[in-house]
Amino acid sequence: AVPSVKGEPTSTAPFGSETRRALEVFFEHAEMLGFSTHHLDGYCGYVEWGPAGAPIIAAVCHLDVVPAGTWQQAFEPIRLDEKLYGRGSCDDKGPAVIVLYALKALRDKGYTPQHRFRIILGLDEESGSACMDYYRKKAELPVAAFTPDADFPVIAAEKGLLHLKLSIPIQETHDAAGRPARITLKAGTRANVVPDEAVVDVEVAGTVEQLRYAGKSAHASKPETGENAVDKGMQALAEAGYDNQVIQFYDALLARDHNGEKLGIACSDERSGKLTVNVGLARISPEKGEFLLDVRYPVTADSSFIIETVQKAVSPWNGSCESPVHSAPLNLPDDHPLVATLMETYNEVMGTKAKPIGIGGGTYARSLPNTVAFGPVFPGEVVNLHEPDEAVNLNSLLKSGVIYAKAFLRLDAVYADSET
Repeated sequence: AVPSVKGEPTSTAPFGSETRRALEVFFEHAEMLGFSTHHLDGYCGYVEWGPAGAPIIAAVCHLDVVPAGTWQQAFEPIRLDEKLYGRGSCDDKGPAVIVLYALKALRDKGYTPQHRFRIILGLDEESGSACMDYYRKKAELPVAAFTPDADFPVIAAEKGLLHLKLSIPIQETHDAAGRPARITLKAGTRANVVPDEAVVDVEVAGTVEQLRYAGKSAHASKPETGENAVDKGMQALAEAGYDNQVIQFYDALLARDHNGEKLGIACSDERSGKLTVNVGLARISPEKGEFLLDVRYPVTADSSFIIETVQKAVSPWNGSCESPVHSAPLNLPDDHPLVATLMETYNEVMGTKAKPIGIGGGTYARSLPNTVAFGPVFPGEVVNLHEPDEAVNLNSLLKSGVIYAKAFLRLDAVYADSET
């Protein structure tokens, strides 16, 4: 498998050569199946079928993945029973492939679409979705779209996303005996993943000891399902008697708190649930500690209040708080034509009476208009997104393909009616 983690930009691959290679591999397969493909300067691309010049109905997928972390076999796909293990199997390469075959099934049955059916393929979803910023500038927008990068049934609401960068100065560090000490800590690969390892170097009286603390990675939207290695490393330092401003700060405002209660930002609503906080990156030097928080806030919450509250919380520690990333929440009504059409499709295939839901994860639905997240994970399934042993149930993936094929059919009819 292509290890399509974001890398150093090149003249033809702004998100690194491996992300572009993943797109080219997908294009080769799509062309083999008879679809047309279109590059957009290495930022993204799309596969298309349908009448030239017609409005677009799309599935919006991504081929970039989060880093493997400590998972040694992340890019060596393994099938065990009904599951396929590998980074990207569920997030989001597997769903992209099943959408491609859903369109192939429609074409093989002789269906003639009234719209252009397009699979939009991004290469930077896991690191800010700059790929979709480029797509909006360079390509035609769909009249209706879904992104198979979340859960079933239909995601009508997505929490807002804030990245908060906290910096706390250190004046002096001592060990349990009161001797001067120097401590460094490094943990995390990006904000939207719970760190699974923290590496700590401690120097006292000229002797350096390196300590490693293992956690369990998880998606930042569900930090309670993981075990943050930063928590473990900081707790171990405190219990061993090491003391400085950052160790005190972390225990007082961040340690073992997934909902922002210590920071004073805890809140919730019925539509999208509780605010969550993940300490995604930690870098501590002898002079300061820096932490990058991934905050997912309810659709009814005020992002400005959250930022101001955290700034006030760090002020007594002479700290600073910046917000380098903000993505506003998404909240569409249940009777929105796109939401209602996809909901009817899901219930028809599954024989259920499910209703739209809200999630903490952020998807391309906030990057492109007229878009909602739709599958591929069915209620109750465990897929280990952003964790070691990420996997997709192949039977479930095939079932989602049936849903996606019918979704294209139903959207084609509904939006054709609305355009006449």
